[in-house]
Amino acid sequence: MKKTLFLVCFLLLLACLALTGSVFAQSPKDVQPFKAVQSFRDKFERMLDSYEVVFERIHSTRGLELVNKGRLSMQSTTDQQLADLFAKSGVPNLSEAVKAAERLVSLLPVAETAPAAAPMSALPNAPPILSDCNNIVHTPSFTLGALIAFQVARTVLAAAEFACEEVVVVLGEGGNGAAVCIPFAIAQDVAAIPYELASFCAGEEDSALLQGSYDRLGYISTELEAARIAIINNSNTNRDLIIANANANRDMFINELRALGCEIVRLLNTPEGQRASSILSCTSQPGFPYEWPEKKIR
Repeated sequence: MKKTLFLVCFLLLLACLALTGSVFAQSPKDVQPFKAVQSFRDKFERMLDSYEVVFERIHSTRGLELVNKGRLSMQSTTDQQLADLFAKSGVPNLSEAVKAAERLVSLLPVAETAPAAAPMSALPNAPPILSDCNNIVHTPSFTLGALIAFQVARTVLAAAEFACEEVVVVLGEGGNGAAVCIPFAIAQDVAAIPYELASFCAGEEDSALLQGSYDRLGYISTELEAARIAIINNSNTNRDLIIANANANRDMFINELRALGCEIVRLLNTPEGQRASSILSCTSQPGFPYEWPEKKIR
């Protein structure tokens, strides 16, 4: 009887201890790590939400796939795994990464940019860039915003991933423990994609503009050289015509002077009354032949 009573008391004591343990598990001290875990999850999700908007706008299938993988990997990581990790390495502060990602969304153009006016048909235009880049935002402000967001996210997530891997190696938790590091690696790739795409497409456009400027400058130089040659040739032609005309006028004037001189000499040696000019400019005068002061023409 005493043994039975003792056994019943012992079982009741175990039940009380178990109840007490459950109460301790819900104490504020034990709940605090899980609040940090939930806060981290919320910020991680907000960051992915922003990048999802960006990837939808730039039509990046790969980016959207990574966002989905990041969410799934974070969901497959238990609160206890994150709490154990944060207890050893500290809670990564994603606040700035979230702000940078949200600002990146605000830098997306509200509407599609209107196409630039077509240049003059004769002038070369910039060659077309890759068609995929037409759907990728790569303005200077967006590219800079993507770079800042990537740098901020990488700084936080790379440090968290390193600490995570270090904890896994030290504790020897194996594959299950290493799974908690996957979301950090995926999130880094997610943050890198917008900047890498924008940077590449901006480079493509800059190269196209440089090539277009080079081609246009070459075209203008060729046109100017052709115009210069045409002007010089026209000037030379006009010069030759002017010189030829001047020479012709000079020769004609000299010939007329010579003819007039010879006519004067002939008339001086012609007896009076027999003088008559053979020069057309003289014979065409009114009243010719005319009477000389001394004698009439016979």
